Amino acid sequence: MRERLRAEIRGIGFDPEVRDDFACRVSKRRNALSCARVRNIVFRAGPATGDAILVASHYDSVAAGPGAADDGAGVAASLELAAILKQRRPVKPVIFLITDGEEAGLLGAHSFVRHDPLAKEVASVINMEARGVSGPAIIFQTSEQNSRDIAAYSSRATAPVGNSLATDIYKMMPNDTDLSEFLSLDADAINLAFTGTPPFYHTPRDTFANLDRRSFAHIGASALSSVDGFLRDVDYADTAPEKRVVFADVFSRFMIVTPELAALAMIVLGFAASAVAFIRIPGARPLRAAFAPLIAMGGAGLAAFASLWIVSALGSEDYYWSAEPHWARAVIYLSAIAAGAGALSFAAGADRRRLLAASWFWFSLLGLIAFAVAPGSALLTGLPAALFACAVIASAGAARLIAPLSVIGAVAALLLWLPTLHHAEVGLGLGAAWPFAILAALLFMLAAPVAVSAARLSPSITLATVAALFAAIVLAATAPAYSPAAPRPLNIQHLVDAANGEAYWSLSPKGDRPPAEMAALASFSLRDIAGLSGERLTAAAPPHDGQAVGFELVSSVDDASGRTLSLRLAANGADEIILIAPEEAGLVDVAAGGEKSALAGKGEKIIRCLGRGCADFSLVATLGRAPAEWTIIGVRHGLAADGLAMKSARPDWAVPAHAGDVRMILSRQMI
Repeated sequence: MRERLRAEIRGIGFDPEVRDDFACRVSKRRNALSCARVRNIVFRAGPATGDAILVASHYDSVAAGPGAADDGAGVAASLELAAILKQRRPVKPVIFLITDGEEAGLLGAHSFVRHDPLAKEVASVINMEARGVSGPAIIFQTSEQNSRDIAAYSSRATAPVGNSLATDIYKMMPNDTDLSEFLSLDADAINLAFTGTPPFYHTPRDTFANLDRRSFAHIGASALSSVDGFLRDVDYADTAPEKRVVFADVFSRFMIVTPELAALAMIVLGFAASAVAFIRIPGARPLRAAFAPLIAMGGAGLAAFASLWIVSALGSEDYYWSAEPHWARAVIYLSAIAAGAGALSFAAGADRRRLLAASWFWFSLLGLIAFAVAPGSALLTGLPAALFACAVIASAGAARLIAPLSVIGAVAALLLWLPTLHHAEVGLGLGAAWPFAILAALLFMLAAPVAVSAARLSPSITLATVAALFAAIVLAATAPAYSPAAPRPLNIQHLVDAANGEAYWSLSPKGDRPPAEMAALASFSLRDIAGLSGERLTAAAPPHDGQAVGFELVSSVDDASGRTLSLRLAANGADEIILIAPEEAGLVDVAAGGEKSALAGKGEKIIRCLGRGCADFSLVATLGRAPAEWTIIGVRHGLAADGLAMKSARPDWAVPAHAGDVRMILSRQMI
């Protein structure tokens, strides 16, 4: 693949260079050190000096999948961008970086940032990724101060997709891409990815045939418009401090961008206007009007949580919604409608204008709370709240107009939040999506009183909605969880314990029961395997022909704080070496690949070395004084002949994922 890429790049008219390095990087979120030999491909367009734009993608894939989308699409888009820029002769340097070892732990990006002299020239980064094989390319990450990033992206994009709430949520997730390393360059940053059809992500279904060409076209066009934005609209000579902005697209037609504090001011304005309107509007039952929206939200959240719990309990699969997500989606939003209808009935007799004001009060209050947790949400709540404030002002002296004028704010809330909920559903799944019902109920309360008063709401409407909810629960619980179009991730691990020669089949994830076809070949049950954390779904298996990882203690030096050990490991044919140090080992840091890496925190700590560069792997570890039993694992990708029957028994609605099917041999060593 590397040679094919170099030939393509030369054909475009550039001279690519390969940066060969042995890199190690700590993932602080996983308390693990990963090492591998990586070979990045770099070339550049435009002037030889100046603040450079980095266009990044990666050409490695996970073991389970060929990676047509992740990240073949990004690589192909990089080549197309290079061909376009070859004709344009950009006025600023553009560096193209195609990294190696992204899936192994961002190792190629880490090597570039630490060792490549070109890294010092980078002023802005555009990274292309995928977490599926379809859908629009979403901007899901920027630098912390992002006004230049968003200006470059939005000024020329013809179909922008994304909002700043998504970027805040991404920060909270344990996910990383190469951009996590590039951010240390203090550069402007744009991270793009399409996320549709997530069951194909990191599986054998990530193929050229399954890749949606529209998604490829969109990520390439978005990257090109961002390059043009950095080339033409961003002046790096401007020393004014960069600001933080919030942003949101409107059905991919255009992007609204505003300073973060301005969006906060909008929320405050909406909060104040809704409180004033509620107080000034006369009518009976003010407390019912005030608390009806809160009842709608609480009832929706409780109903959705309980309903999805019932669906999960009745089923036996972790991702019960995967094949037919519309039923779980119906459960969530019918919960919201039922709770909203019930809240309207509770508010019978209250003035609907006062009910609207109360709904906007709670919407704005939640916006203020959300701002404290995720400031990127400010525009999504601030713009609708400000539009309602405008309705309050415009209806001064004519309170009857407040309901029709508030429609503008309600429409804005729906336009901004419904796509947000959709993208969140695609990215996060529906298993823990019951909070969506809370927001949906509040959106219902912003719109429903405009069309109907609580006094005219027929009880039959609430009953019909509740009946539809029960039907959706039944259909969600009885629908098949998986299908060939939405397969279950199912890896087969063939484990051998070197200490006693015992061999096992192990299936992951363990939350789902074994398919009947596989259970017919072996009797699976949950059990613990010494040296590995957590229960595993295992069955007896014949031994495979793998060899244990070779271990040699080269030297040991004691000092006042602990020990410093020099270790040498021989892969003995393994594609990956894994060392698991228990917490009692007191592992502090590891020196390998020319770098010393700290491993802080509690719990077990993991050292991985991947690829043929790890045939002979040496490291120096600093750890506690007391010896502890470490687990050493040799991993070989794929199954041997004795695993073909189990592999063939895997049904067509299940696929290997991420690391895929492997042979593993476990050994233990007092270190």
